[in-house]
Amino acid sequence: MKIAILVTDEYLENLDNKQYYGLYEEFSKVYDEQSKVVVERFNVINKEWPTQESQYEYGYVICGSRADAYSQLDWILWLKSKIVDLVEHDVKICGICFGHQIIAEALGGKVEKNHRGWELGQVDFGISPETTEIFKKIMSNSKKSFDGASSPSQEDCGEKTVLSLLSIHQDYVSVVPKGLMGFGSTDICETQGLIKESTQTPGLYTIISFQHHPEFTKDYLNILIDELKDTLPPQFLQESRDSIKDESDQLWCSRLIHCFFKQ
Repeated sequence: MKIAILVTDEYLENLDNKQYYGLYEEFSKVYDEQSKVVVERFNVINKEWPTQESQYEYGYVICGSRADAYSQLDWILWLKSKIVDLVEHDVKICGICFGHQIIAEALGGKVEKNHRGWELGQVDFGISPETTEIFKKIMSNSKKSFDGASSPSQEDCGEKTVLSLLSIHQDYVSVVPKGLMGFGSTDICETQGLIKESTQTPGLYTIISFQHHPEFTKDYLNILIDELKDTLPPQFLQESRDSIKDESDQLWCSRLIHCFFKQ
């Protein structure tokens, strides 16, 4: 399995001794449960991309960014055109935060600044029975996918009704594109993720995205919260820090995305 990690923000990688995009590599390899996954980085700000011959052989992870998905920057418009092409070829894409938003924008949805403000810290949100069943179907590959790990429990195989993930965003998807299904909702953000079923192969899913950051560690999120000290009120920042728990659904989401790419 080959995963292309699309680099969308060079600044974020310099905030910690551990490389920012290293978080995505570890997430894509299910924290060494799947050492055979081949991960390559492409800096889409510089319009780096796999070769024309190999581009449809990858699964794609579109990372978070400080950029706006609705920006008219040249590289963002270029990336949107690439997303449309991948979708037309039924190539699998996972979008995270900015990645989630730019998928929506590229496919005819809408992203805008949230008048309710920031969603910051650790956030719990419910998912519908329909979404739970889709996740369960995707995770049904678990027993044959995780050869080196113990057999997943029913909980690990997708039967979740609530997800708990780390979050930092102000923009949000306000209009879900036609042909995609939104999932998850909070008082601040109505669409916490997107799913798209293949039009060519029913039962196969080609897009999963998260508004939150399932790849983040709590230490890295705290670094980003500190970066906002001159932007947001101290009390709000402290409440956001206090919301962060010892555990999140990071590993579960990593396994889900691995099974999604393996489908």
